[in-house]
Amino acid sequence: MDMEKYVRRSVEVKAVQFDIRKAQENCLKYYPMVQDMYELKSAKQSAHHASERFSLRSTHHSSVIHDGDYIVQGNNGQFYIVDKGSFELGYKPIDSRKPGFNKFSNLGLTDTEAEAAIKIVSGIEHG
Repeated sequence: MDMEKYVRRSVEVKAVQFDIRKAQENCLKYYPMVQDMYELKSAKQSAHHASERFSLRSTHHSSVIHDGDYIVQGNNGQFYIVDKGSFELGYKPIDSRKPGFNKFSNLGLTDTEAEAAIKIVSGIEHG
């Protein structure tokens, strides 16, 4: 399973968008942290409950996950669900081609200013 990196308020997390078609095809392969409720019952759920087929397991509770939601893995290793709208408003993808550049994404710096900040911070960290 490949999870991409995102940043929220300068905190880096991993996340993957839930695709119900992939989950129906092979939930364990694409989303090992998600439980397919159909596997727990001998009979299929009615159409009314089909939207509640998949749930995210955690140590404290389980939450229904819907198509388009994001599964986020926090720094503590725990998974949680963020709905698509909230995720797209609050998280920004990390550009893996620019290491360190993403640390300054919430400061409103231009690319040139961010690159200068990276050089300064790198000098402090290594000097």
